[in-house]
Amino acid sequence: MSQLVKVGRNDPCPCGSGDKYKKCCLPTDEAGNVVRIGAQQTAQAQEVMAEPKHPASQAEYKSFLAYLQWTSPIYEIIAAKLPEHLLGRYTWKDISMIASLWNHYSTLSKPIINKQTVILATLEYTLSFLLEEAEITQTAVAARYGVSAGSVSKRFQEILGFLDQTMGDDEEDEERDDDDDDDNDEVFDLFDDDDLFLPDRGLISPAQPLIDKAWHSHSLKERKALAEQAIKLDPLHPDAYNVIAGDLKDFQAAADYYRKGIEAGRKRLGSAFFKKNKGYFWGLTETRPFMRSMYGCAELCLYVLQRPKEALSLLEEMLDLSPDDSMGARYLLTTAYMLTKQYQKGITFIEEYDEDSAQFNYNRIFMLYMLQGPKQELKRLLRQAKKQNPHVLPLLLGLKKMPKNPPETIGFGDESEAVEYFMYHHRLYTEHPEIVAWMANN
Repeated sequence: MSQLVKVGRNDPCPCGSGDKYKKCCLPTDEAGNVVRIGAQQTAQAQEVMAEPKHPASQAEYKSFLAYLQWTSPIYEIIAAKLPEHLLGRYTWKDISMIASLWNHYSTLSKPIINKQTVILATLEYTLSFLLEEAEITQTAVAARYGVSAGSVSKRFQEILGFLDQTMGDDEEDEERDDDDDDDNDEVFDLFDDDDLFLPDRGLISPAQPLIDKAWHSHSLKERKALAEQAIKLDPLHPDAYNVIAGDLKDFQAAADYYRKGIEAGRKRLGSAFFKKNKGYFWGLTETRPFMRSMYGCAELCLYVLQRPKEALSLLEEMLDLSPDDSMGARYLLTTAYMLTKQYQKGITFIEEYDEDSAQFNYNRIFMLYMLQGPKQELKRLLRQAKKQNPHVLPLLLGLKKMPKNPPETIGFGDESEAVEYFMYHHRLYTEHPEIVAWMANN
């Protein structure tokens, strides 16, 4: 398995010179307060294959990605797209470094992907940050990818917190040659930020290895067995319940397991932690199992179990704890407002986020229609919605058939976004055919 670590003084220099890092690029890096990071493999992985050199071509980069282990195909897809955006301004070595970082971050943090271009922009900005290219701004990078600077900033802060924790966990005394007169070298910390609430490492669970193994297992039986062992070892680890819930076909039972995860998370973190870290939750690693339990339960209650009030309560709390919303709870929440007929509250919420997505655009039209009928303003909003995603209306009108299988990844403005929107909202439009008829005539 690939792990992200700081390059040691006696490790081979990342530049590929063949010399030790301390004899090559270390003095320059120290002068610039640069901390080098790179991929390191466990002994088990090294037995399987030798670590590839830095790629120097697209073919070698493809092999490099294949060498890494990915917990989701979408994570690897994003890494595969990096060269087309970065090559020319960055070297293959730089690209492979940020790909390795993304691999490690995505493996441990399991981020929810709503828009690939936001992640690609964030990774480019992160790379420029690590290389200390001060002239490159988040606004400029965001504009190049057609996304908001705020979205890039939110994702970057998550990666920043992750790097801070990773580097802190990996600190250790390194062997020095007898002829080195640098015992008093300073350790430079690029990520020292007093405003970040760093994870309490006392909260790391002894059951975590079992849960990590369960997430990576392809066997339903093995995953359940590992999760049950984890619960016995640590009954307050939400992810142990999340693993089981995710595999259950009995949705009521699955929701019950997610609720157990929520309860476990509340007990594990404690009320004082909630008060202290409200507003920053997803940025803290130890909160994520709890947040995954909340999201899983809310999704089932909203779309399957027809318990929208319970879903709404969970989703509002999630947004309260983590307004940045890296999980995409805001999309579920707009639907929850529709199902509970809290239309004005839903419209206000959409306006606060001000996001150009099918979910927000079409849900706003639905709720405004329910509040005030087909007023003139709706025509402008419908034009905006159709411009952002022209694939939604043909599905609602029955002019286009749904694919046999749901999309594995969701983009913005494409058919996958339209399919996902139709899957979760067609029942509402079926109950209000007058809205679909108005859309068809405008």
